[in-house]
Amino acid sequence: MAKIYILHLEPLEERYTKQWLKWFRAELKARNLAYEFVEGKTLTNEVESGVVLDAEGTNYWKFTQMLEVCKLFKEKKINNNDIFFTMDLWHPSLEAIPYMATLEKKNVKIFGFLHAGSYTTEDFAEPMSDWASFFEKGWAKICDGIFVGSKYHKEKFIRKRKIGGLESKIYVTGNPFNTQDILKAVPEKINPVGRRENIVIFSHRWDYEKRPNVFVDMMNQLQNIRKDFKVYITTSRKKFRSNQKWLIEKLHSARFEYHIFDGLSKEQYYQLLSKSKIFVSTTIEENFGYCLLEAMTLGCTPVVPNKYSHPEILNNDSRFLYNNNKEAVKIVSAFLDSPISISKLAFKYNYSIGKIIDIMIKNRD
Repeated sequence: MAKIYILHLEPLEERYTKQWLKWFRAELKARNLAYEFVEGKTLTNEVESGVVLDAEGTNYWKFTQMLEVCKLFKEKKINNNDIFFTMDLWHPSLEAIPYMATLEKKNVKIFGFLHAGSYTTEDFAEPMSDWASFFEKGWAKICDGIFVGSKYHKEKFIRKRKIGGLESKIYVTGNPFNTQDILKAVPEKINPVGRRENIVIFSHRWDYEKRPNVFVDMMNQLQNIRKDFKVYITTSRKKFRSNQKWLIEKLHSARFEYHIFDGLSKEQYYQLLSKSKIFVSTTIEENFGYCLLEAMTLGCTPVVPNKYSHPEILNNDSRFLYNNNKEAVKIVSAFLDSPISISKLAFKYNYSIGKIIDIMIKNRD
């Protein structure tokens, strides 16, 4: 029986990677498929350096995963029609799989989830584009199918990397998500958004590509209009920090009331979302809005830029989309008085993992 080998991301509490592992396990088990999660080894259980994942830790994890794949080939455990799925297409050493499969004369399929890359505006990988673009093209060529969170991301990758036949192998599935699991993480009854305090929450990293300086300016402008609100700033990192010192200083100069919550577990973070009225994003790039979806799931009214993947996720509902900072402040002020919950829009992404598995099975057969 053909098998699915999953090269999952290192399961970190502060990132979504631990949730992905849990959700994929549950979906695969429910389908009674033959599968195996290929484990790596960890250097750290938190993001100590780097941005999204630990710089050294994620490479160590992925390389040690590939060592296990090498053993599987050497022990003759890989068969025709087996599937390899990496949860991060930015997977150094991924090329080892087709290399071994070709020499061992095994017809295997390779799929990967593409989060971002050196083509992503102000992503940490963007300065690596001179050399990373060649790897990205190679990994894309290797794959029989590539999954992305949004149509916006698919179109940008095709436009930036210009690879023949790429469009037909990229599938827009949404990022893996599970609204019920998130709702279960909040033990107490969730108040309707209209009964909540006037809390504006900002849950992006306090790094420049998320433009927290713009958020501070917005809230200062809102403070000029009204003073009946406060701001929650959240992070799962042990200590609130930024890769740019001046952004911390910018926050310290804020004229509005704010509270920093760091070292949060997912459960603690979700509880804060369930108490907040408005979620604001000021990011200058978003291939898929994880923070946005989490906030929507827990009833927050979103106010986000009218670009990137946001219109797609929000079904182009202009009530929640702003085109400039002045407009954003006006929308936030209005929603403080009359908030709107659109949590049901997040539910459509509950089927993302199922779509990914269905596409892999269909392409294998």
